[in-house]
This record gives sequence, structure tokens and C-alpha cells, in this order.
Amino acid sequence: MLVLKKPTDCSINMKPWLNLNGRTYNIDDVSSVNPKSEFESQTLNFIKAWRSGQMLFKQQTSGSTGKPKTIEISRARMIASAMLTIKALKLEEGQNSLLCLSPEYIGGKMLIVRSLLNKMNIVAIEPSANPLNKLTHKIDFASFTPMQLFSVLEGDDAIGTANKISKIILGGGAVSSRLHEKIQHIESQCYSTYGMTETVSHIALKKLNGPDQSNYYKTFDEIDIDVDDRQCLTVSGSVTNFEKIYTNDRVRLIDKNQFEWLGRIDNIINSGGIKIQSEKIETTLEKLFLDTSFNHQFFIAGLKDDKLGERVTLFLEGQLDEKLKSTLNTLLPNVLDKYEIPKDILFVDHFKRTPNGKIDRNATIAQLSD
Repeated sequence: MLVLKKPTDCSINMKPWLNLNGRTYNIDDVSSVNPKSEFESQTLNFIKAWRSGQMLFKQQTSGSTGKPKTIEISRARMIASAMLTIKALKLEEGQNSLLCLSPEYIGGKMLIVRSLLNKMNIVAIEPSANPLNKLTHKIDFASFTPMQLFSVLEGDDAIGTANKISKIILGGGAVSSRLHEKIQHIESQCYSTYGMTETVSHIALKKLNGPDQSNYYKTFDEIDIDVDDRQCLTVSGSVTNFEKIYTNDRVRLIDKNQFEWLGRIDNIINSGGIKIQSEKIETTLEKLFLDTSFNHQFFIAGLKDDKLGERVTLFLEGQLDEKLKSTLNTLLPNVLDKYEIPKDILFVDHFKRTPNGKIDRNATIAQLSD
């Protein structure tokens, strides 16, 4: 049973503190702390750099606006981003935030920045599938990947554990139908985020549970959005230094500060002249698989085809299962239109994944021809 406590050992002159894998330090003393892991080293180094007044930070992009590259992000943009989140979520001085993401990524860095700017305490736990296994503090604000929260909600006393966190944001991947259903049973305020390295973390939130949950992302007040001629989102504001950022995300604008995310433009399959969005099919299949207790990881992609140009293909993680393949061939025409029905169903023993756990579609497909 998880027992949460208030940090009575942390009342060091009532200044913000850092609890690093169970060891507590006054935030002013982090320069003398010896790290015991790569995560601890990254966390301490970033806190030191920020508190020293460093003005520029190098960060690798994920490819949301093109090929991955290293960019420099100014301190001013990071402050602007942090203050927007603090305001939107009404975070307060003295609250506890949970860092269980690597500070190597923008999401981890920005959780630290929000905490330092807002004089919040930081509980830093080594990133893992279920970081709450080692949690001993009450948490007011936490940031997870969808995979992490799914693992939390699969664990023992899942609901009770999650409810000890007041506000949760999710980033770094899509929220599946199965995870969304699980989130309906927790009391924590839970949000999906939209953003990227180029926008210095998220610029919009979508409430996932409670009476005010929504199907749309709502941008922060100081963010301007639009679409380009590809119907892909553009973003500008203080977090972009008021330069317009062109993304590769297809969206439907609801109003001046709300949008529906449709999918990545590079995940469009052109099959016989019909343009098909992979994520649209995946959303439909998630609901079907949820109803049928189907547990395979999967994704939709287009493979080259001499006649069609590209053919819709369903990739399933696991060993070949002819019975399952036959069942799917029977079920899929009931939920997909004729152009969306996969022409092939391929089984792959193990999907390739990015360092933060997302399925790497291109690498997975490439390994088939190795």
C-alpha cells in the first residue's frame, strides 16, 4: 500500500527543496550534491545552469516541423512558456511537482523551470514505466508520458495512487482510447498537451476528464494559431519570439483558440488518389480493440504499391497469428470505409521505439526489408 507523506524532513527554512530519488536538499544547496545516476546528473546540471542565469539552452527537436535538428532556446522564451502553464493550471508557490521525465527532453526541462519560477518543490524520481512505485510525497502537479500513466493505472491500488496527484499533464504521445477510458475513473484533473520543442513545450491543453472535458485543444491566451495551405497548424506568440512556426500537424480550427488535432501530414496515405489519414483509422481501431479486449500494439502506415501508389497496411506487434488475422479481416469492414480497410495485416515481433517510448513507424517498417 502506498503511503504518502508531507516532507517534514524538508522544512529547511521553508525554502523550496529538491527530493532526488529519496534524498532531500534545500534548492540552494544543489551545487554540492553528487549525482548517482545519469538522470540525477541531468537534473542537477540543468538546475545549476538555470539558477546561474544561463541565457541560451540547446535542445534537439523531435521533427514536428521538419527533420530533427538542434536549436537554441532563449531563457526569455522558457520563462514565457512556464508562466503560461502556471497561469492556466493555477499552480501555487510551495506546491510539490513531480519530475519523472528526463531533463534531456524539453518536457523535463520545462517542468523544472515552472517549479523554480513558481517556488515549487521538486520531487525527482528516476524515469520508469511506473514512477509512482517509489513515490512517498503528495504531489500537486505532475507530467507523464501516456505510457507512464497507463502503467500507473494498471498497477495495484491504481485509482488511489493516481488520486494523490492533483493535476496531471500528458505529453510525448497520443492518448489511446483505452487510456482515456481509464482516466475517467480518477479524480485528478488530467490534460493532454499539444506542443513541441520549437514552441518550448505545450501551447494548448485538452481536458480529458471531469464535467468540463473536451474533444478540442484550447490554446493559452497569448498564443495565436492559424492553418497554412496544407491545413497544418501555425503557432506564434511569446514562446516563439512572435515568429510564426509552421507545423506538420493537420488540424480543424474550432475558433481563434481551439482546434481539433487530425494527424500528421506525413502520415497521410495516398492510395489510388484517395488521401487517408493514418491516425483516423487508428482511432477507430482503438475503439474496436477496446470493445473486444484486443491487446496488441499496432499502427497504420502506407506501403509502396505498383497499382495504388501506397496501400493501407495494419502493423501488429507480436508473432504471426492466423486466427487473429482472419478475425480482423472479418471485423474491419464493419467499422472502416472501403478505402480505409487495410490491404495487408503484418505481424512484427518487436516494434522499434524512440528513446521516450513512442513507436518509431519508419524504423519498424525499414527493419522488414533488412
